[in-house]
Amino acid sequence: MYIAIEGIKGSGKSSVLARVAQQLDAGAVSYAMLRPYGMDNGGSPLDRLFAATGNLWPRAAVNWLYARRSDRRAARLPRRGGLVIGDRSIVTSYVTNWDERDPMGAMDRVDRLERRIALPDHVVLLDAPVDLALQRISKRPKRRHGGNDERCERLTAAARAYRAMAEQPSRFGLGRVTWHVVDASRPLDVVSHEVLTLITQHGAKA
Repeated sequence: MYIAIEGIKGSGKSSVLARVAQQLDAGAVSYAMLRPYGMDNGGSPLDRLFAATGNLWPRAAVNWLYARRSDRRAARLPRRGGLVIGDRSIVTSYVTNWDERDPMGAMDRVDRLERRIALPDHVVLLDAPVDLALQRISKRPKRRHGGNDERCERLTAAARAYRAMAEQPSRFGLGRVTWHVVDASRPLDVVSHEVLTLITQHGAKA
């Protein structure tokens, strides 16, 4: 069972995942964490170069790098199944590359790049208003890359993409993905508890 946590930047994914992982560990629940786009500890020379200069990379090069990471992480997953919790998923790439004029074409291009990672069985969408997400982002340390996706218009476009997929998954070839929309404007403890409950309920089927 593969359950991915998704949401626009500033929706609270990292904080919620940290709380959820802590609770699962305390309960001795067996799971694998899949972070398809995260950098390994220390990172490869290419990852370190991107960390320093990523704001200068064209979108095609960034997509290639993230697809490379995604394939590498997916290949490391245990082959016997079990519960997999995703800190994002290929759905993130769909959102990042979303084209409202041709969403299916954009999604097909992502699929051709990211060939190893599966679609999640469940997506837990942390739904936060854009203005709240911007407030949260403003309190973070400034980064050398990714800032473009944290602008109001990009966050708004990402929120629309998530909403479109959550409301009409079959239209976008995601009919086998079950979506759970969680109000992420509430306190962290409340949101984390709801997400943990969803994971516990559906992860029991792994």
